[in-house]
Formats: sequence, C-alpha cells, structure tokens
Amino acid sequence: MPNFPRIPNVKIAPILILICLFTGYTGYYICRSNLSVTAPLILEEFNRSTKVSDQDFFSSATTRLSDDEFHNKNRKTSYSERNLSNSNLSYSDPAKPFTKNDLGDLISFGILCYALGKLLNGPLTEWLGGRATFLLGMFGAIASTIAFGLSYPMIAFFLFWGFNRFIQSMGWLGLIHVSAHWFSQKRHALVLGILSMSYLLGDAFARWYLGKMIEFGFGWRDVFMIAAASLAMIAFFNVIFLRQSPKAYGLPEVESDPEISNENNESPSTPETTRKKLYLQLFLRWDFILICGINSCLTFIRETFNDWNPIYLHEVVGMVPDQAARASAVFPFIGAFAALFGGFLIDRLQKGFALIMLPSLLILMGTLLTFAQVSFQSNPTIALLFLSLASFALMIPYTFCAGALALKIGGKRAGATASGIIDTFGYLGSLPAGFLVARLIRGTDWSWVFYFLAFITAVAVVLTILFALKTRTFFDASTTIPETS
Repeated sequence: MPNFPRIPNVKIAPILILICLFTGYTGYYICRSNLSVTAPLILEEFNRSTKVSDQDFFSSATTRLSDDEFHNKNRKTSYSERNLSNSNLSYSDPAKPFTKNDLGDLISFGILCYALGKLLNGPLTEWLGGRATFLLGMFGAIASTIAFGLSYPMIAFFLFWGFNRFIQSMGWLGLIHVSAHWFSQKRHALVLGILSMSYLLGDAFARWYLGKMIEFGFGWRDVFMIAAASLAMIAFFNVIFLRQSPKAYGLPEVESDPEISNENNESPSTPETTRKKLYLQLFLRWDFILICGINSCLTFIRETFNDWNPIYLHEVVGMVPDQAARASAVFPFIGAFAALFGGFLIDRLQKGFALIMLPSLLILMGTLLTFAQVSFQSNPTIALLFLSLASFALMIPYTFCAGALALKIGGKRAGATASGIIDTFGYLGSLPAGFLVARLIRGTDWSWVFYFLAFITAVAVVLTILFALKTRTFFDASTTIPETS
C-alpha cells in the first residue's frame, strides 16, 4: 500500500472519498461527451472533404464562410471560419467520408463495447478493488482519447472509440465498489444520488466546457486533446487521495450488509472463482431481471438524448454547433438535480421505488409525445424547457437502477457485479440508439424518433408495475427485497 497522507478524522475521510469519486467520474465524461459535442464539426469536415477537390477547396471554403457569416451577423468570427484552419486544411482526408449513418454506427459500436466492459469488468472489480479499476479506467480513457484525436475514419475511429468506451466501463463499477466499503446501506440511496450527479453534472460541464473551446476557435481534434489533458489532471488528484476502504486511513470498516454474501465473508481470490456464483445468484432473482429490463429501456432513451442532442439542436432548432454543444448541457444538468431529488425522496419519505418511478415515467411519455407532435424550429427556449422536463422525468428512475437498487440487491460483496450486469443489459438494450435513430431521422423531421422513444417508455412502465408486484415494495422502501428462486 502506498504511503499516502493520513486523514484520521472519521468525518472528513468519507467526505474526501465522496469528492474523489465525484470529481473522478465527472472527469470521465469529459472524455465521453467529446464525440457528441464535436459531431457537427466532424460531419462537416469529412462530408465537405468528399465534395471538394483540391483545386477548388479554397473557393468553396470562402463561399461556405460567407453563408455562415450571413447567418451569424452578430459574431465577429463564425465557427466555420475559425475551425476551418484548425480542422479541414490540416487533417481532412477526401478519400474517407464520414456520414450521419456512420456516426450512428460508431455510437452503437461504442455502446456495445461499453456493455461488454460492464459485463466483464464487474467480477474484475471485485477482485482488483474499486480504486484500482477506477484509476485504470481513467488512464485508458486518456490514451484512447488522444489516439482518436490523431486518427481518421473509418477503422481507427471505431477502434479507438470502442476501446475508450470499454475501458470507461470500469469507472462506475469502481465507484460502486468503493462506495459499498465506505458508506452503510441506510445511506446508499442518498450517496448514490449524489454520485449519480457526477455523471450528469459531469456531462453538463463537459458539454459547456468543450463547447466553449469550439467557440474559442479550437477544431474537433484540439477538443479531444483538451479533454484528455483535463482528465489527466483529475486522475492525478485521485491517485493521491482515493482509498479503497476506511482501513487504508486507519478507520473502522462500515457494517457489512450484503444480501448476497459468502458464508465466511471472504474476499474472492480470483475472478474465475466468483463470477459464476455471483451471476447465478443474481439471475435466480426475478426482481433483478426486471430491473435489468427497466434499465434497458431507460438507457436507450438516455443514450439517444446524450448522443443526438447537439445534432437535433443544430439541425432542427437552428443553433450553430458551439451553441448546440453548450445548450445540450441542459439535459444532464437538470438530470443531476433529478437524481438527488429521487435519492432524497427514498431516504426521507421511505416510499417504494416503484411509487416514485411510475409518475416520472408517465411524465416522460407525455413529454416525448409532445416532441413528436410539435415543431420547435427557431424556438430554442421552448425546446430547452421540454428537454429539461424530459431529463428530470427520466433520470429519477434511471439513477435508481444501477445505483441504489443494485446495492440493495448485491450489497457490499456483489454490489459492483450487480451494477455491472444491470448496466450491461441497459447498454445492450440501447444499441439501436445509434444506427436506428440515424435511420429514423427524415431530414429535419424527428417525429418517428420520439414516437419510438415513447413506446420504449411504455414498456418501462409495464416492467415497473411488475417489479412492484413481484417485490411487494410498492409503498415501503425500507422493506427488504425478498430472495426469489
């Protein structure tokens, strides 16, 4: 064990760990939201490069700049003018186009890699420990982000983005594992609500921060390098202060409260000896299977908004790319407060998870149907208000699934594995959020996208009702979820 600074205060140490986990997972999103934020610039670069020959490139670029300046009279310099020299002149390869369908396929491939990582890295986290996997995911994300920023379509994009998403799957698993060792079960809902704000506020901050970099004139490749450098600084902070358990600070361990535990409370010696046993115990529970199904539906909706928001705001609402990038931060920003609000309701009111989840899902369904029926073209304020409502209604039930419910079922011993499996099903179920959404879009008509998302929400409503009936915890959150076989 490295000789880190000792912090003996039993009240200060958990707060420090919470800060480490919060800032660390916020940093993860700087190297995850970068693709969504820069997508309009990437599509513009590689689509233009397929249409413009070397001989007339500069004349075409001049015409494009005139159009952009016409539509942005109040800007001293348009985003296209600033990024043309930073991106196209130096890097574009006319032989390799990158279309919206390619972007959708890349998004889906990244989701697949992330889902596989969640599945494979759960038992690995139980073996290596949460701190090790949390830091390993950071350094892997830094390396793959730099590599992506130096690459071209098509194979390299898929290779480096896929590795980025795979290695980043370690982040939440490590966070869950460390949290289970530092906080008692009665605080799990509130703690996980706070930590869930990290990936929501982290996503919001990343979109605002990287959007500002685009506004300042940086090209998409520069944005990727800035993202990697930013995560590196956060990783350094976590290397110094993050601990696996209170024992590393010389403090007493929190009480053990697993529902899935071995008889002697022994730590697993290898991933191979524990993986089959943990998986079998979890998959014999109907409540666990239903949570996996609910999370699949909600993750599909969340990934659709996360990946396509900047393009929707750019193409439909009419924002320029840097504005769309910053405005897309509204979705995770509002979702962060929804996560905290949901955790507060569970901890304070002691009402059943389903009783809080169902009204949220019904509100979400109504909001999605509004998006399908109403055009928000040239009306950004109303569009962002409905986007905020969708986020608040979605993120309350979403954060329960792989957070508080996973810990309630898995406990200290299997919490990371339970969370990993739940997230795996979530991301496997959301695979069509890339390629299917790209093909449902009809120019500036996104109505079929939102109708499909409303249908997915209806499925989640049915599964939530079944979960409440099966676990008999509709009204009482303090009731232990019963074992099933």
